[in-house]
Amino acid sequence: MLLPSRPSSRRTWPSAAIALAAALLVSACGASSAPSVAADPAAACAASDELKTSVESLHALDLTTVGNDDLKASIDAVSAAADAVIEAAPADTDQEASDLEGSVNDLEAAYEEAAAGTIADSAEAIDTAIVGVKTQAAAMETALAPSCP
Repeated sequence: MLLPSRPSSRRTWPSAAIALAAALLVSACGASSAPSVAADPAAACAASDELKTSVESLHALDLTTVGNDDLKASIDAVSAAADAVIEAAPADTDQEASDLEGSVNDLEAAYEEAAAGTIADSAEAIDTAIVGVKTQAAAMETALAPSCP
C-alpha cells in the first residue's frame, strides 16, 4: 500500500524564507516620503509660487456654499502643488517639507470626513486644515527664499 506523500517542510521553508526576504527588500526599496535634493532651485521656487496661489484660491472658497466637486478640485490642486514643492525642495528644507506634507494630509483627511456628511457642517475643521497648509506653505516659501531669484 502506497501512502500519500507528505509535503516536505524542507521544501516549503526555503520558499517562505525567499518570499519573506523579497517582501522585506521591496519594502526597504519602496518610495520614500523624504524630499529629494533639488537639481534646479528655480523649480522649487516656481512650485512654491504655484502652491501659494493654490492655497489662496482654496482659502477664498466659501465653505458654507461650495460643492464637493469644487472643493475636491481645489484640494487636489493644493496637494499636487505641495507634492511638486516637496520633490523639488533642497535637502536643507527637509523639516519644512515634512511639515507641509503633514498639513496637506490633515487637509485631505478633513475633507474625507466632511465628504461623508456635508461640507457646511465640517467647515470649521476644513478651514483649520486650510490654515495649517497655508502656514506650512509660508514656512516653506521662507525656507526657499535664499535660493529663489
